[in-house]
Amino acid sequence: MRTVTAPSMLPALIAAFAIAAATPAKAQDTKVALGISGWTGFAPLTLAKEAGIFKKNGVDVTIKKIPQKDRHLAIASGDIQCAATTVETYIVWNANGVPITQVVQLDKSYGADGLAARNSIQKVADLKGKRVSIGSPNSGTEVIALRMLEAAGLDAGSDIKKQGLGINESVQALRDGTIDAFFWSGGLPTGGLVDLSSNTKIRLLSTVDLVDPLNAKFGKFYNKSVIPAGTYKNDAPVETVSVANFLVVNESMDEELAYQITKLLFTKKEDLVQIHPEAKNLDAKTATVVEPLALHPGAERYYAEAK
Repeated sequence: MRTVTAPSMLPALIAAFAIAAATPAKAQDTKVALGISGWTGFAPLTLAKEAGIFKKNGVDVTIKKIPQKDRHLAIASGDIQCAATTVETYIVWNANGVPITQVVQLDKSYGADGLAARNSIQKVADLKGKRVSIGSPNSGTEVIALRMLEAAGLDAGSDIKKQGLGINESVQALRDGTIDAFFWSGGLPTGGLVDLSSNTKIRLLSTVDLVDPLNAKFGKFYNKSVIPAGTYKNDAPVETVSVANFLVVNESMDEELAYQITKLLFTKKEDLVQIHPEAKNLDAKTATVVEPLALHPGAERYYAEAK
């Protein structure tokens, strides 16, 4: 299992978006707004902009740091044109009525929906009665945490002492001893976990036995992944739950534009690899795996033609 996260692929993908959006007649006027969070996994986007990848394609790119809880609103309003998301985040956005469709499943470079705990906690069942952070309210992490707890037979409302902290707050709380465990979603390695494991003895709990129950109850988009040995001072690999990342757009995006974006990702794949090597992992065979998202008509048209 590769440990490069899908966000590391975004420079190539967004450059493709920019190329598709630009035409010789309108190159100077083309504006593309990209919404990202402050998560370090999105740093390549800023690096791509600084390297001139966008500018050389005649696109005026604005990178907006927008918290996850607000990014769907920016898509809905048209303030940004696209975003990368996981299934859990999509579920939250969809529940808020945001009209989002998928262009492509980015790749199979999963990060992890992980569970870090005090060294004395051996397994998920040991969380009963413990102080557990399930992620920020209304976040994708909260969605998967609640589902994982349910799949493990634990009631988040009564079996644990639930707290809703973000990754940085969770790391500090575990270090300070004010929580016993926390869920997180992120690429490998996640900076906060690297820092925590460097000076605090923690245990990464295996959650791989929850994949089948999760898929049976919520839909078949949960996968088995591995956190390699040494990632967070762990002596052995830890099997965990993961989901793929998607490139999503507002469903009102022009069909031809969505078609051209999708087409470019695959017909210019080798050129995109030169922009960022993670683009080599684009796979048309898995790109249309969209459950529970709908596929944008423009993207659907390209995949039908490419068969």
